[in-house]
Amino acid sequence: MDRDEMNAILDTESAALRGRGYAGLCRLVEPENAEIRLVPGRLGNCYNLEIFALWDDEERGLLRVRVNIDDGRWRNIFLPCRDFVIAPDGTVTPG
Repeated sequence: MDRDEMNAILDTESAALRGRGYAGLCRLVEPENAEIRLVPGRLGNCYNLEIFALWDDEERGLLRVRVNIDDGRWRNIFLPCRDFVIAPDGTVTPG
């Protein structure tokens, strides 16, 4: 497991997600819309990426978006992840 590579992938994916905007991210709240895919690493290894959202404060419309990454090994207990909160006006707060 290359934590530096995993963190770089998480940073890239998080930035791309912020570019989708609030409306584009709201659909990730539904479990069937969670995104799960393989992302290739630079040394030929592959990482599992999971992207989903949940309401951080539904009344105010605050949405928490989470990106998880792992290399498929059970020995990894504390894996890097990224999350952020986005408001209906597009304001983003780091998680």
